[in-house]
This record gives sequence, C-alpha cells and structure tokens, in this order.
Amino acid sequence: MINAKDRYTYGHSERVTYYVHKMAEKIGLSEEEIRLLDYASFLHDIGKIEIDREILNKPSNLNDEEWAIMKQHPIWGSDMVKPLAKLRPIVPI
Repeated sequence: MINAKDRYTYGHSERVTYYVHKMAEKIGLSEEEIRLLDYASFLHDIGKIEIDREILNKPSNLNDEEWAIMKQHPIWGSDMVKPLAKLRPIVPI
C-alpha cells in the first residue's frame, strides 16, 4: 500500500525492519518478540498513506500546517492496526 504512494517510506520501512530484526537477534529476544518487532518496525509509518502525495514528496521544507498533518501519521497508523487482532500487540510499540 505505502509503496504505491511513497517509495521512500517503503524503502525506509524495509531498512528499519532489517536493522531492528538484527538488533533483536543480537540481544537474544525470542522468535515471537522478534516477529512482533518485525511487524511494528515495518508498519511504523503506515499512517502516511493518509497524507497527500504533495506533502509526502514536497521537495522543500513543510510549512506549519503541513508539518501538523505529517505529525498525525503515527495516530492514523495506530488506528489502522488496532482493529486487527493479530497486530494488536504491536500498537503500544
């Protein structure tokens, strides 16, 4: 979904997931904990699908109104994940 709207965010999420996974393995987390962190790290910016492309891909600095919109994406992402029983454990992350 996010890849269709913003390729940078998709690639960023892949990289975050890779590094979180490696760190989780390194500190000895269980497979279940790592699996949940993989989901959480990959989906951490999913709320950005609610943001207009013009704001997501703006080449210059965001104005105050645009920045206020951008800061809402974690809330929107959390709202998207909450109804999904399998992903409910990652909401606090």
